Amino acid sequence: MTSQGVSVVIPVYNRPEKLQVAVESVLNQKTEVPIELIVVDDGSSEEVSKGIDILPLKILRNEQNVGVAAARNIGVNDAKYDWVCFLDSDDYWLPEKLKRQVSFHNSNPHIEVSQTRERWIRDGKFVNPKKKHIPPSTDVSREEFFQRSLELCLISPSSVMISKKVFCSLGGFREEMRVCEDYDLWLRLAIDFQVGLVDMPLTVKFGGHSDQLSKSERAMDRFRVYSIVALLRDVMMSAELEFLALSVLREKSLILLQGAEKRGLSELVDTYSSIFEFANGKSLIPDNINGLLVSIPN
Repeated sequence: MTSQGVSVVIPVYNRPEKLQVAVESVLNQKTEVPIELIVVDDGSSEEVSKGIDILPLKILRNEQNVGVAAARNIGVNDAKYDWVCFLDSDDYWLPEKLKRQVSFHNSNPHIEVSQTRERWIRDGKFVNPKKKHIPPSTDVSREEFFQRSLELCLISPSSVMISKKVFCSLGGFREEMRVCEDYDLWLRLAIDFQVGLVDMPLTVKFGGHSDQLSKSERAMDRFRVYSIVALLRDVMMSAELEFLALSVLREKSLILLQGAEKRGLSELVDTYSSIFEFANGKSLIPDNINGLLVSIPN
C-alpha cells in the first residue's frame, strides 16, 4: 500500500465552519502516503468553500441536494487512488489516523477494510460509547460481525478505510436511502469481508447538534428493515446468515407494525404487515418495500 495513496471523500451540505475543521484535520495528517482530498458540495444553500479554496483539495458541486449516499458515491467515482476514506463534515481526525491505518493494512494485506475507534462528543461534552457501540476486534468471526451488524451500524463512515475495488464491487451506498445508508453498506460488506480494527481512538465524532442527519427522519428502523429485505432479495448468503437476517427482520418489522397501527398509518400498516408475513415464511419477498422510504408525518 505504501506505493499507493488514499482518497478522502467529505460530503457536505452547508456547515462551512465545521467543514473547515474537517478539512484541516485531513491536511494535518502525519503520513507520507499521498492524500487526495475531495469535498462533495451537495447542493448547499450557502457558500461552503469560502476560506478553503486555496487549499490543496478538489471540490465537486451538485446543483441539487441528492443526499449523503449519492454524494459519497460521486466522490469515490472521482477518486484516483486505490484506497478510500470517508469523513463527515461535522467530524474530524486526530493527526495519526491515516498513518496508523496505512500501517495496519501494510501489515495485514489480506484485509481490505478497517476502522479506528472513536472519541464521542455530545452537546459539547466527551461521552463514553456504550458497550454495544464499541467496534469488534479484527479477529472476530464474520458471522458474529454480521449478526451484530443486523442490530445496529458497527462501522462509522468517518473512521473507515476501504479498498476502492471492494467498495465498487458492493455497488456503493444505496442512493435511495436518506439515512442508514451506512448500516446498509456495512451489512452487505460483512457477508464476505473481514473488517480490521485499529484499536485507538483516532476519529472524533460529534452528535447532538440540530442539523444532524439522523434527526431528520422518524422511525429510523424502517430504513434498516428496507435494507434487510433488499439484502435477502439481492444477495446470496449462507442458510445461517439468512436465518439471522430473518430473525432480526421479524423483530423490527413487528415493532414498526405495532407503532403504525397505534398511529393509524394505514399505508404503513399494509407495508409492515407484508414484511412481517415474509419474515415468518408466510409470503414471498414483498414488492412494496419502497413504502418504507416514504416520509412519516409528524
